[in-house]
Amino acid sequence: MQFSTQLLNLPLPACLCLILIAVGYGTVGWLLAAFQASVLIVLGTLGIILRLTQVGKDAIVLTNGWTVSVFAIAAVRKSWTPVWGQDIPYTNARLWAGVLILLWLWCTLLLFGSTLCQTALKTLGIPPRQTTLLLYLLFLLAIGLGSITYHLFSTPA
Repeated sequence: MQFSTQLLNLPLPACLCLILIAVGYGTVGWLLAAFQASVLIVLGTLGIILRLTQVGKDAIVLTNGWTVSVFAIAAVRKSWTPVWGQDIPYTNARLWAGVLILLWLWCTLLLFGSTLCQTALKTLGIPPRQTTLLLYLLFLLAIGLGSITYHLFSTPA
């Protein structure tokens, strides 16, 4: 069966999984733009996501290590998005720390969800190389759309 035919015949749970993960990666794109992440952080994130789509759950430790490092840098720099009020890390440290922890948990759930999607696609008979390509392009598109959404609708005046 051809790859395009396999994609069109995906069962509903697999489609829902892909949609949910795409929305999740869209939020990652929005957050990277909102927190004004450096090019190094963005490229590192894309590289880690590529590795995750290539090897699946075997890259969980690596991807979680990257996520923890990014949030540690955010904590040290007292990073915050201007959309939510630039002075929050200084005036309400508990809120700031709580939001960073929740964002880290969100990213961790997204990593595990990504590996579940990858496993589901492989069990449907989609070859590993095509699964990697499909997921990476989906994640890249979602991150790009999330970033564009931030710049179009959320940029502070």
